[in-house]
Amino acid sequence: MADPIVALYRSGKYADAWEALRERFHPSEQDVVASAHEVARLTMKRVRRNVETVTEHLGMIAYEFASPRKAHLDPPRDVDASIGRLEELVGPVPIAVKAFWRQVGSVDLRGEFAEESEDGLLQSDASDDDSPRFDPYANLDPLVVYPVSTAIDAAKRWRAKKDTEAGPFRIPLGPDAYHKADGAARGCPYLIDPTALLDGLVIGDSGSWDERGHALADSGPFVADRAGGERLSPFIDYLWMNFQYGGFPGLGKMLKRSPLADLRGKLKAF
Repeated sequence: MADPIVALYRSGKYADAWEALRERFHPSEQDVVASAHEVARLTMKRVRRNVETVTEHLGMIAYEFASPRKAHLDPPRDVDASIGRLEELVGPVPIAVKAFWRQVGSVDLRGEFAEESEDGLLQSDASDDDSPRFDPYANLDPLVVYPVSTAIDAAKRWRAKKDTEAGPFRIPLGPDAYHKADGAARGCPYLIDPTALLDGLVIGDSGSWDERGHALADSGPFVADRAGGERLSPFIDYLWMNFQYGGFPGLGKMLKRSPLADLRGKLKAF
């Protein structure tokens, strides 16, 4: 008998499938856990294709990656062993995060857009609406998802001080938006709260969004607040919102007049 949640996902009802998982998920429900692993695998295969599409597009325009080699790194051959090592150190890791590491690897879109280019890709003044002009020097918050090795290093440091000043473990996801822009950390880095065992909760400190991408502010795909100023988003929704802006959610309304304006239609829903 076909798994109804997996079938829902395969039919193209991606958000409905994830909502069904969130409603039913419990670590002791093995059938639902199995569904979650398969849906997460299928999701991250589509996410991988988006990463490939974005990095290919950026390579065709006037964009200089901060580290071209790290723009998209495939999963290491020992990724399953590495995930196992991480779970030995900190306990269970969210299913969606593990699927990302297994299917995608890591992503680092940090870099710089050229102010102008010979083919005019950045000459985006012409517009029939009131969208703000694209600013290549704005804080565009490019997508960064660290590899599993970074999480293991953080877990080792956390274990070393666990009995003293360490709080609960958080999976490092990427630097804060300001750090991405100029290398100077001035806010909370992007972290994942692993206690949400289905898809984890991304923690940040700027911007606000409602579910599935209706912008309430100019940047930051977060859907709820928590005491202490932390803003939260399920990992899947965080990725989804990033790709609504070609991997640069800080674009906001500048998207229409940016060199990524035609990219959104080329990306896969997930």
